[in-house]
Amino acid sequence: MKFVNLVAFTAAAAALSSVSEAQEKPPRNESRIIVAGQRTQFYAWYSLNPDCSPKEPVTLRVLKQPANGVFEHMPGQGFPSSAADSKLQKCSLDRRDGTLFFYTPKAGFVGTDQLEAEVINSTGQSVKLRFRLTVK
Repeated sequence: MKFVNLVAFTAAAAALSSVSEAQEKPPRNESRIIVAGQRTQFYAWYSLNPDCSPKEPVTLRVLKQPANGVFEHMPGQGFPSSAADSKLQKCSLDRRDGTLFFYTPKAGFVGTDQLEAEVINSTGQSVKLRFRLTVK
């Protein structure tokens, strides 16, 4: 009897494992142009409520550092963008607090670099981002 329960438990654990793997979303792919030889802000993450007030702070985890430059992130302000039909469209009219992303290519580097990051909110929900940076 214990053997049958162990088999059922193993099958259930395998099913849950495959469900959780299937639920993991692939990274959001983003492409950006970077100016050679200088630090460039290339992205910003805003976490806003429908009334444009800031949500709880997010955690940024770097999953893959760029090979040919330096990636930095820091708090800052900017003008968030959203789809024209989004409830957050009105938030783009004023500066909002967010997390700004910067890249500085190595001296003399021209070409393509990549980095990956994950943004995690206080409830553990996350979004993975993959950036293809073209340095010109």
